[in-house]
Amino acid sequence: MSSFYLFSKLVSKIRLYVHPLFKMPSSSSLMPILNLCNKFQNENRMSEYLELDILAAQSLIAARKFIQAIEKLRKIQSNLI
Repeated sequence: MSSFYLFSKLVSKIRLYVHPLFKMPSSSSLMPILNLCNKFQNENRMSEYLELDILAAQSLIAARKFIQAIEKLRKIQSNLI
């Protein structure tokens, strides 16, 4: 086995989930964010889950769904306390 083959196998397993920190997520990005929230919650990756929940709340605010955003932010608050 060549070292390139081993490296390509290792790199093929890495996944990156990124969102720019200086930009509020748009309302159209709500569904992918919620899908990632669910994935991280099922994998017990709570820090990533909470960060994505905050992005989901911001996306709900952008979609002018203020009551749902408040509910999400209160849920985040209860998880942090």
